[in-house]
Amino acid sequence: LQKVFAIIHELIKSTAIAALTLVLAGNVWQLGYSVLFVAILFVMYGFHAAHYDTMDISDYHHLVDLFEDDHGVCGGRSIDNPNRLLKALTLARTGRRRRAVLIILLFGLLCSGMWSMVAYSWTMELTEGVWSIGDEFYATLLLVGTLMLLFHTVFEWLYWRETQCVMPWWNRQLKEPWDPARHGIPRRFRWFGLPSMWFTCGNAYSDLSLWIQHAKGQWRGKKVNKVFPEEMALFSLHASGACQLRRTLQHAKLYSVQRCSFLTREGDANALPKGSDPEELQINFVFFDTQSKEYMQPEEDGVPCSWDCNAPSQIGPYARARRVPTDVTAPARAEAGQWPGPALPEAVMRDHAVLRCNEAVSSMREVVAASEFLTPAATVGESGAKVAGAEDAKLGLIPQFAGGEVLVKDVSKGGWAETAGIRAGARILQLNGVAVPGMADADFKAALKQRPLQIRYEQKVLEVVLEDPAEKLGCSFSGAPPANAVVAKVSPGSFAERSLIQVGYELVAVNGDALKELTDATFRDRLKARPVRLRYQVPEDAAAAQQVQAQANAATTIQAHARGHQARKSTAAKAEAGKSLGCSRGDAFVIASGISNLGVPKRLEIVLEDAEVKLGQLLLAVGLPCNLQGGEGITWSNIQTGQLLVALNGMQMKELNAETFKQALKGRPVRLSFEIPLAEERAQVIDKVETQESAATAIQALARGHAARKDTGLEAFAETCTRFEVTLSDAETKLGCGFAGLPPEPVIVAKVSEGSFAATHKIQTGHLLVALNGVETPDLTPDTFKPDSHGLRLEIPQAEEKAKAIDKVETQESAATAIQALARGRAARKGTGLEACWIDCAWTKHLV
Repeated sequence: LQKVFAIIHELIKSTAIAALTLVLAGNVWQLGYSVLFVAILFVMYGFHAAHYDTMDISDYHHLVDLFEDDHGVCGGRSIDNPNRLLKALTLARTGRRRRAVLIILLFGLLCSGMWSMVAYSWTMELTEGVWSIGDEFYATLLLVGTLMLLFHTVFEWLYWRETQCVMPWWNRQLKEPWDPARHGIPRRFRWFGLPSMWFTCGNAYSDLSLWIQHAKGQWRGKKVNKVFPEEMALFSLHASGACQLRRTLQHAKLYSVQRCSFLTREGDANALPKGSDPEELQINFVFFDTQSKEYMQPEEDGVPCSWDCNAPSQIGPYARARRVPTDVTAPARAEAGQWPGPALPEAVMRDHAVLRCNEAVSSMREVVAASEFLTPAATVGESGAKVAGAEDAKLGLIPQFAGGEVLVKDVSKGGWAETAGIRAGARILQLNGVAVPGMADADFKAALKQRPLQIRYEQKVLEVVLEDPAEKLGCSFSGAPPANAVVAKVSPGSFAERSLIQVGYELVAVNGDALKELTDATFRDRLKARPVRLRYQVPEDAAAAQQVQAQANAATTIQAHARGHQARKSTAAKAEAGKSLGCSRGDAFVIASGISNLGVPKRLEIVLEDAEVKLGQLLLAVGLPCNLQGGEGITWSNIQTGQLLVALNGMQMKELNAETFKQALKGRPVRLSFEIPLAEERAQVIDKVETQESAATAIQALARGHAARKDTGLEAFAETCTRFEVTLSDAETKLGCGFAGLPPEPVIVAKVSEGSFAATHKIQTGHLLVALNGVETPDLTPDTFKPDSHGLRLEIPQAEEKAKAIDKVETQESAATAIQALARGRAARKGTGLEACWIDCAWTKHLV
């Protein structure tokens, strides 16, 4: 329908342009005729453009986020009122149809009169200078104007037919609306089919007008006599919009923003009596499938997923839709909009708003593959799922077994799985109702060959679109096509950070094309193009990984700044800053060091000569004693986190490319020149955390699983620890905790989810995992490490000693957060050290 409107709009615009090219001024009559006709065409085109602009709902999207729902207190109880969609409805105004009719009648009369004069000129000879000079000009210009009026009339008729439809009564005495599933198509719609949206009765339309009037707060007694629900209808075709719209139309309360109180309605809206509940809108929003003659409704608990709106089997990117049973008897009520018998969808409230679907709705969570012996329309699976025919005998997906679960490794382009909405990274939960986790490989492969096959799955996908040509994406990737790219860094304040993209997210598609189909050069070109649509796979443990990374970053940053602060205050450190690193074998030494006024080197050059010593061993020292080989170590190296590498072997970094940079790092000797930022900004935060070094060391000790020194508040794990074991017997139960580290290195509990199995069995952050299914952690490998296995043995530090450390580090969270903010380039507030700015845009919108 939107494409049809766009075509008619282009025709109207083209005829207006054509009229401008035909104007003449050969005499005073032609000049006057041209000016009058062009003025009329401009008025008509302006009126049409105002109507066509209502099909653009970008302003509606922006308005919804600016409003809030009118939650309130009624009778001592908190009342939820999800009515922000009603407040954001921009087209609730009067006079539109009347203006459209008047414009068409006025211009129609003008055209008729002008055609009469032209026809008269063809039969009668007029005086010289009026019609005899260029008489074809008048007819040509009039013909173009008439075509424009015709196109405009078709546009207005189609617009009102598709958006302002109210179904006739099937039985007016019984107040039974017309149900296309039972009664067929009404006579008025026989030629052109059902409209794109309709109300089952006029009461639904009038009730919606009343609710909008009080939610918008119309002043000076102005009433909303006409509603233009196409804005919400278009919004419902976007992700999660249908679910939100359904909730609003059912549960929005009658609320007056002028009185700031809930209302009740007995004909007109009145103040709410004491002890009574506010009245809900109770309009039931459903989809109607014109092929299967069934009603669909979006589920309230659906989770938005990524959809391809151009796929032939989908009507829109809402989360889930399920078939509404048609054998449910609606409760009989005296109000208009209710009817007895097995009519419209389940639990019918008072009225209905229906959106027509051209094809069967494909469920986001349940899809069905039919036998190759069935035609595409021969069988329909449960929950209104899509049915594939003989051409879809192959599923078009590649499974991958990971940790007892089955993931979708890849999806064939154009295959059945892609058409059904399955994407790479989806987790398969059930095949024909049988749980997949724990299923044997042979059974799984046999189940995939069954027809019909019902696949239940879930996937976590984030899709963003960057349109601004002047803005950069703001994140870097590890990896390149044909392999998937993983986000390695997110720049503060960038588009990526605002779009909630985090480190560890996996980029799987660019502009709808999987990365495996792109080359490295094409991938880079598409990232630079605008607009660009990126689809990320969200890892399951993204939250746990982010928390562990934040703790490690905070601890490392506190130590680095605390050491830098001591160097700034100590005159001995100033003197030592220009000396060598003190390596006994000459593995590395400082050859130049400039000193700032705060005693921190502004520029530092290091030469690494020993070919057996890796650069990472030198840099990971970060100013701490670190044994390189045979007990020989580096003393104070002055290399700290945040220093900038500006030159390599005398060449500036901007003169190097990736290959020459990697080769130079491998060569010996290698000379590295670092530039150290000035310490004024660092010193402001350092003064706050100068006493926090022991707390930071304790945090790091927990993360590494090493013994902490006594002066930090933690005794050594090995000397004072308690062991206990837990067993996870239910295969479907999640452990509910995240770990830091991988075997054979120490593994500690980094996060415990509330209410999970781990929380109920007293597993806490900081516990050390020593065995899994009877196998000691040092004997495990990352591949054999499966935390959700049945038997876990953990070590717990003595509660007394752990409590001392926790008491010391609990008060350091604001300091660590402040330093993290400074490291990201954000300004820290004086009061708390950091003001976290988070805007939670919750789209609560729904459809009519």
